[in-house]
Amino acid sequence: MLSTSHQKQANPKIKCSQLDLAFRKYSSSRSFLTKLEFKCAFIFLTGMKPSKQDIKAIADYISSTQGKQTAEFIVEYPEFEKIMGLYMEQIGNNSGQSSIDEVWKQLNGGKNCQTMNIKEFSEVYDRVMPKIFDREVALEVFQELDADKDGKITFKDFKDAMQFEL
Repeated sequence: MLSTSHQKQANPKIKCSQLDLAFRKYSSSRSFLTKLEFKCAFIFLTGMKPSKQDIKAIADYISSTQGKQTAEFIVEYPEFEKIMGLYMEQIGNNSGQSSIDEVWKQLNGGKNCQTMNIKEFSEVYDRVMPKIFDREVALEVFQELDADKDGKITFKDFKDAMQFEL
């Protein structure tokens, strides 16, 4: 997940307020996150559970930045910001782009459409989450994704949401 050979500043696509909120929410008012708290904050920000390989790479990264091997998994805010920035940069690169393209195509029933209206979105939402389908929630999600409020979600709206640019 992390390649320390090309470290950059945290990706601005994750807004600082989102990072701050996730860190505060799970740090129990401390200046660091434990392994479990980090996983929770990661899920909160990305909607995905980090893999064991991701956690190992992060632990290795933390050890390398602290200049020592430690058995304890502790992530302070500056490291958290950098790790999440690197992660979001990685999913925003070409391989991440192709994943986003593929998800968009699957949501559109395999068609290569560039937009989705509320009816189509509701059908997809119902198909993807049949047990928790709620029209009000589907409408709220649609409105949140519809950046220009034209009644359609474009691929760009979808991609921006996947990269935390809402």
